[in-house]
Amino acid sequence: MDSVDNEDVPQFSESHLLKNLDSESVTVREALEVRERSWVQVIDQSKFRIPEYQRNYSWDSSDRRDFWNTLKSSFNELQPIPEDLGEMTDLAGLYMGGVYLAEPGTESQYEELDIVDGQQRLATFQLLLKALYDYCNSLEQEAQNEGKFELQSDLTDIKTELDSAFSGTDPSVIMNSEDEEFFAALAAYPENWHTKVRDVLVSKLEGVDDNVSGKMRPRVKTIEELIDLIQAPLKTNTDIDLKEQQPFAEDPDEDDNESHLDDYIRFETSHERMFNAYEESYGLIDELHDELTNGELEERANITMNFSSFILHAIVVDRCLITRPNPDLRLDIFQSINDKGRPLHNVDKIRARIKHRLVGEDDSGPMDEWRDTLARLGGDKDDIENMLVYYVAATEDSVDDVSDARSELMNFFDRSVSDDSNVTPRLTKENAADLVTDVSKFSKYYHNLTNASLSNFSREIDDSRRQEVKRIIDRVGHKIGATQWYALAPYIYMKTDEEAPADYDEGDIGDFLYDVFDAIEVVTLRQSISDRSGAAIEGAYVQTVQSFRSRSGDDKFDSAAIVDDLAGEVRDKAPDLFEDGMIYQMVKNRGWTTGSTAQCVLQRTTSRYLEENDIGLSVQDYSDVEVEHILPQSPISNRSNRTQSGNDPGDYAWLEYFFRTADNGDRPPISEAVQQLIDEGVPSLKNGDIDPEELSGDVDEDDIEQIQDEISNRFIDDIGNLLLLVDFDNIDNSNDLMSKKLPVYAKDDYLPVVVNDYFNGGIDSEFANSEHISMEESDFEELGNDDPVWESDAAERVDKSWTYEVMFERKSKLVYNILQYLAFSPRSTDEDGSLSEVRGDEFEGLQDRVDEVVKSDRDRRIGRRAF
Repeated sequence: MDSVDNEDVPQFSESHLLKNLDSESVTVREALEVRERSWVQVIDQSKFRIPEYQRNYSWDSSDRRDFWNTLKSSFNELQPIPEDLGEMTDLAGLYMGGVYLAEPGTESQYEELDIVDGQQRLATFQLLLKALYDYCNSLEQEAQNEGKFELQSDLTDIKTELDSAFSGTDPSVIMNSEDEEFFAALAAYPENWHTKVRDVLVSKLEGVDDNVSGKMRPRVKTIEELIDLIQAPLKTNTDIDLKEQQPFAEDPDEDDNESHLDDYIRFETSHERMFNAYEESYGLIDELHDELTNGELEERANITMNFSSFILHAIVVDRCLITRPNPDLRLDIFQSINDKGRPLHNVDKIRARIKHRLVGEDDSGPMDEWRDTLARLGGDKDDIENMLVYYVAATEDSVDDVSDARSELMNFFDRSVSDDSNVTPRLTKENAADLVTDVSKFSKYYHNLTNASLSNFSREIDDSRRQEVKRIIDRVGHKIGATQWYALAPYIYMKTDEEAPADYDEGDIGDFLYDVFDAIEVVTLRQSISDRSGAAIEGAYVQTVQSFRSRSGDDKFDSAAIVDDLAGEVRDKAPDLFEDGMIYQMVKNRGWTTGSTAQCVLQRTTSRYLEENDIGLSVQDYSDVEVEHILPQSPISNRSNRTQSGNDPGDYAWLEYFFRTADNGDRPPISEAVQQLIDEGVPSLKNGDIDPEELSGDVDEDDIEQIQDEISNRFIDDIGNLLLLVDFDNIDNSNDLMSKKLPVYAKDDYLPVVVNDYFNGGIDSEFANSEHISMEESDFEELGNDDPVWESDAAERVDKSWTYEVMFERKSKLVYNILQYLAFSPRSTDEDGSLSEVRGDEFEGLQDRVDEVVKSDRDRRIGRRAF
């Protein structure tokens, strides 16, 4: 007999003990009544309910594919089907493990049998049996129409057997609350499917909140999409189209009756999997028809009837009935089974524990809050688990960092103390409801921050501060993708909304949140610039939030204290992110453009500069701000019209000018290497563009690739070669030489900001005063015109003005200026109690030190020495 491994019967010893509320020891053998049964014997005259502590429908495409293939191959091996259906289980069959059921306890409000284990199989079989009934119904009508009454009678008999899969006109399997309605629609009795589907979709529409929109795809679908998915496979009553019926279609007789077909409702991962299983059930029957019949009615009917008989009679399971009506006993068996089989996601386990502990609670209370929590995060178990980990990190004093919180997650959400943990379990009977309520609140604020919306905040916030905090969240959370800060920010954000002093106005609230999130960004950017991983500083956020929780009264909302706490914790864990260490990290970094770090650093610097200097500029949308490479990312180009000079500069002009390969005298090793690349006619800086056979005999392909990488990583992508352009699409002239680029930079409205300040001021700019450029005063005078035009000689001087010496000179100034905006800036309190705007002075006066580090860095790069 074949078998399916999924959800197989665990092997317990007779002495295996289970906990019992009555404090008596119960062996598995005493608790279970085990009988071998065919599938029809399991489902006949029974109704099943999946308890709330169970996970949602979770079989993915791989699970379902294995399931369908097992059924199909086993059915094919049984051909022809025995006339005596009872012979099926005696001669050959398919063993599908154990199905664990429990009689409802005295605390249950339901009369159905609880499915402790086997819900995935029961639910999938329910969908398949509905599809088989639907096919038999359609074939029966077809036989009647063709006057084949004996065949019609046989199909009627099979339908009578398939009726065992239904309780009246409802499916015999009732899913948990998250999946129940959709499953009821999919598994609805074929002859009145339209009524059940309409009722379910109307109920879903009535429960939709204002936040549901198309932006949430794929976790939402329109009513029209759902109707199409349900109707498409059906064989019975196919003349009915719900899209044309009320309340979904527009009613022309009613002035205010609009169509709801484009309305969105939530469509979680488990729903998508159920819909796929539903469609695949019909697809399996179609495959059998295609492969085993010639398409004639009799053959299609016989295969459908035989397959129905196979499912009902040839599939064998161990029906394991838990006869002790004790909820703790059922939960322990459930956990024991799943510990020995396919591992449950931690969220499934926590959900089981919560729902078990809250059994009997009013649906309007904690149970509803828990369901809302799951729905709020779109049913994404990984995201839900992360949220719970950050909640533990923020509220449990015994954990030191996020990794600790993750390892203690299951001990935190437990009902009894673990011997190997210092965490106090929170799912006690006394605390469970309050815990679920608090987690639900936390999830709202967490969800707000992950979406950078701040929409859940009820206190008034100064709008300019709100917008700047949202930009910080976007940079830190979305562009850089940092996550460690969620151990701190959601909890403080939540408590600010709930507990900030009543006399705090919108400005006070805005300043407080701004200061906290500003410090979070400082930490994130410093860590991103450095060689440190996020894990190295995650404990700083945990320790800071624990210090915040320990404070009381107005002291709790002293932003300077929070920033000082965070800075101190980071310094303890990563001292190289301060003073000399941070200077070194900034200068030697070679990954400025491998992610979003450079863009975020430059955007932050611009934002802070605009905030502190009244120059009449602001950035409303940082998607308009582009990072420009002065020495372009593709410097080798044969495109014409790249310069104002009338002379053809050649394909390698950028490399020749920047690395000064034509200079007489001693040239640094990098210039010699670039000249070798030019001599070999290498077409680009992409390694794959090299043809080894075209290289000179003494030149190695690996050497050329190393030169290409050094040019890109050590020079083009260096912070000294980057600036910002706002509202300028410079893609078309990104390969242009400086005589074409410099006028664009001069026109940019944001030239005065610190990032671009090196070029600001024309003849008085730091760029003009560099000893390494050959531009003349007249060249800068022409640059001041609206459309500067240089003669060939002047244009060539401008083209040659951006060299590696100039880049490192600019880098020294730029790094020093940026560091001022990466300083921790707790705002001290003046004598009158008001908050002052004094900045931090961590890097003030260290320009000489920056110059030294940049010079050493330059010598290493042009000398082609290893870092």
